[in-house]
Amino acid sequence: MEKKKFIFWNIIVLTCLTACLGKSATNEKSAKNDSIYQNEIFLLPDTLLSKEQEHMVNEIKKVLSENIVLKEGHFCNNATEEDFEARQIPLYYYDLLEKNIQELNKSIDNGDVADLEKIFKEFKNQVQ
Repeated sequence: MEKKKFIFWNIIVLTCLTACLGKSATNEKSAKNDSIYQNEIFLLPDTLLSKEQEHMVNEIKKVLSENIVLKEGHFCNNATEEDFEARQIPLYYYDLLEKNIQELNKSIDNGDVADLEKIFKEFKNQVQ
């Protein structure tokens, strides 16, 4: 059960955590200071989000749902920077997603993950 939480955390919540820890590590193109792009959109319950923030969370979930796949035992992101831009999602989140998928796949390679197919199905259910 703990390994499932770890995987799910890496895909969805780790994006938020990483954002909280180091926005300065991203380049100017992908880092925006507008309040709807700040990390509280992932920390607050849906009932406390503004309409704009709720829309952003939904767009990110759509991108994840449509573009994260399981291929040869690893998570892959088929989304491009252009996909994020088309949905008006800051590239900051694209960069975070790429980084988090790399970290997650390292955990898979280290054998820290069991029943990957089941975890992937649960992830898909959560982001739809």
